Amino acid sequence: VALGQRFDLIVLGRGMILSQGGLVVRKSPGINVPTYAFWGDPLAKGISRWTIRIDRKRSSAFIGVAMLPLDPVEGFAKFLQTQAWMLADTGQVYSTQQGTHRNPLMDQHIPIPDGGHKLEVEIPLIGTVTYLARNKFRKHRYSWKDGSVVTMDFDRAAHTLTFGVDSKQTFTLEDIPSAARPFVNFFAGGDGATILAAEDGPVVPADMM
Repeated sequence: VALGQRFDLIVLGRGMILSQGGLVVRKSPGINVPTYAFWGDPLAKGISRWTIRIDRKRSSAFIGVAMLPLDPVEGFAKFLQTQAWMLADTGQVYSTQQGTHRNPLMDQHIPIPDGGHKLEVEIPLIGTVTYLARNKFRKHRYSWKDGSVVTMDFDRAAHTLTFGVDSKQTFTLEDIPSAARPFVNFFAGGDGATILAAEDGPVVPADMM
């Protein structure tokens, strides 16, 4: 991975610790607020593909792209007051824009799956008992966890951002400004990620076609 594609020390959030030459980021204990780590040189054109391994995740986390500067500079990414597009660890997909601190203009593109439904059963001598019938496929297809590999393909000319998780079906967000930069957002101490691969170029890599 080229030096210009590693985590950026200049825009590194509080408690985010870099190692292995900027390829690995970890959230240190004691900083009880979600913070950010950005990577890659700012580019105005071309296509980037990033492959990120989630090394550890014990609390809510987000990965995506955002416009700098952030507002606020700390907190969960889905509550940003500035533009950002992200995938949550739950598999939900969010975009944010300029709003107010009491009412963020947040758009949830892919909701969390239905966890099931309640079923009331009448049992003689006992009465009515309520059961929860869980859906077989209630886990979201885009959720990620320890060891998951998340890919992001950012086409600045087309203004599209395509996500993939563990080689599953991808999805694409549109109308992404070309100046947006990639980030991870962690809360829990010890949570972190590794940049496995990063490519920039004028065309889509062959394995994306």
